[in-house]
Amino acid sequence: MRESLPVRTSLNFRLEGNPVPKARPRVLRSGITYTPKTTKEYEQRIGWAARAVWRKTPLQGYGIGVRATFGVSSMRPDIDNLEKSLLDGLAGVLYKDDKQVCHTEMHKIRANPPYTEVEIWQDED
Repeated sequence: MRESLPVRTSLNFRLEGNPVPKARPRVLRSGITYTPKTTKEYEQRIGWAARAVWRKTPLQGYGIGVRATFGVSSMRPDIDNLEKSLLDGLAGVLYKDDKQVCHTEMHKIRANPPYTEVEIWQDED
């Protein structure tokens, strides 16, 4: 059976702490490429927060929407890199691949304490 959200409903969660923008992959002298630790840890925390509200298999199909507010202590991080970390953290938990996401709405505001607030929905295919 195909997992999907009922029409017009959404999942919401909030993750306390600094949102972390997607950093460029690092390359060692040996040629090995890796994702920086802070990026990887933030993506894992996003995944855990999503699992707390979605305990089923990842959504199938397209038409997935993601709305997020990044409450940051500094306006310095680029919103597109914050979005990349968020979408990568949700992959494998709420959907198989971020290519299934067809709508995004991202906001960055100054906040103390910092947080990431997320809403996910799926339109009918």
